[in-house]
Amino acid sequence: MNPFRPRNLAPAPDPTNPAWLIEQFRQYLRPNYALYIRPWPARDLLPAHPYNLVTESLIAAALSPLPMAVLPRPGEPCAPDATLPADPAQFLEVFRPLTHFARLIFIVPNNTPDFATHLRELAVARDIWRCIFWMPAEQSIAHVDWPTLWPTFSNAFIAANLLFPPYTPGGWFFRFDPDGRSCSFRILTHPSKEKVAKALDSIASEMQPPA
Repeated sequence: MNPFRPRNLAPAPDPTNPAWLIEQFRQYLRPNYALYIRPWPARDLLPAHPYNLVTESLIAAALSPLPMAVLPRPGEPCAPDATLPADPAQFLEVFRPLTHFARLIFIVPNNTPDFATHLRELAVARDIWRCIFWMPAEQSIAHVDWPTLWPTFSNAFIAANLLFPPYTPGGWFFRFDPDGRSCSFRILTHPSKEKVAKALDSIASEMQPPA
């Protein structure tokens, strides 16, 4: 059985809220969720693009019934009454359990100061195998020039002993194998919820925990 498609998901007050998830961990509970790591503020999923491209909302719908929690950046609020630590060391104390207990970690690579640190943390904890990376199509999200920006992410991957793939137009999902090589590339044309779900399931079915 695909580990990212559990048969029964227990109802939860807000499994998309990192503050609620952390409270569950403190009670020795393990909710089912996917974690989404991105470089822009975590308040809301970005709106759909005018072109027929993969969007954040489409990914969240494709993961359903597995809820997708967006990881705020250090110092950002994750609920009206909860803010994640701004101090890098304290933030890591939150980052580690949120990534370790997630069934799936979905990542948009970036060149923010914290990304290299967090990618190394995932590599050291041997949690990279549960990560799916998104190489967005040109101008598809956040109005970013992804082909130009993509090469600037390479140092973070090199520091984590991962072989960073060059940018390829069209929009892709991919993962890394146990030797740090990018693999399981899936491109989506005319994406729909069903096509995105099929691509994610296909990548997840090839994932194997490290020996």
